[in-house]
This record gives sequence, structure tokens and C-alpha cells, in this order.
Amino acid sequence: MKRQKNPEYKATWQQVCQQAQSFDGIPYLHQGRDPSVGIDCAGLVVCTCKKFGLPHTDRTDYAPIPDGVSIEKMLDEHAIRMDDLKPEPGRVLVFWMSRASMRWQHFGIALPNQRFVHALQVRESRNTPPDRVRSRVKIVGLRGEWVERLCATYRFKEVEYEWLR
Repeated sequence: MKRQKNPEYKATWQQVCQQAQSFDGIPYLHQGRDPSVGIDCAGLVVCTCKKFGLPHTDRTDYAPIPDGVSIEKMLDEHAIRMDDLKPEPGRVLVFWMSRASMRWQHFGIALPNQRFVHALQVRESRNTPPDRVRSRVKIVGLRGEWVERLCATYRFKEVEYEWLR
């Protein structure tokens, strides 16, 4: 017997994961929102929301190294902050990142099997000019330093997470 879709949900966590995985290999582009050109970590979340018509706020007025709070505010407006750090598939993961004296936040979307997809600009060296960086959206394991950096998780509103019930 095929289960009927609950009309209060626009997508399932499985669809969110499938969509997030479809961005694997797309070029990194700061403030990017067009997968045919490139996306950044916030763009990954925004493009996933747009695919399913999920509520979201899109800001592109953040610096290459955001201030550490402004992009998370986008999530606070239209997602449900969870009380735990469980990287359950379909959740948005928020990480603290740092370089020298700067701290900022980075996003990813959790996938099954302790993996996540994210878009992070990685330079081969400090001398690599920004226009020569060839970073891409990647699927990676959620272990080691990524687990240590995890600081918040969110569920998308209007996404069914039935397997958790």
C-alpha cells in the first residue's frame, strides 16, 4: 500500500538529501545562488529550499568570511533550531570555523551514513589569489574536526522527518 503524502509537508528528508547530493561537484562561488554557475554554503541551503518551495530568507550581503551570526539568522527565521547536535539526515548543520583571529559560521546538509554536503572555499596556499581557487561542493564524512566544529542543527520547516517519530 502506497502511503499518501501529508499535505502539510512540501518535501521529505529523503528528497532534501537527494537534492543536496545533486550539488556535488558544482563550483564554489561566494554568494552564489545559481548551480549552473556556482554556489556557496548558504547558497546550498537556499537552492534546496527553492527546489521545494520551502520558506527561506536569502541574504547576499555577507563578507567572504561572514561575521559569525548574520547567516545563522537566516536559519532562525525559517527553520527549527534543534536542542541537540544530532546530524540526522536532512538537517542543516552549522559549524564554527576559524582562521587567525576570525571566527565565522559554515553550513552543510546532513546525509545518511554520517556524511554531509557542503560548499567551502579552500585555497591550496595563502598565496593563491581568490580568482584561482578551484573549490567545489563536496560530500564528506562527518568525523574528526567536523564533529568538533558542529555548533547547531536545524530542521527545515515543512519537511517531513517521519523516520524520527
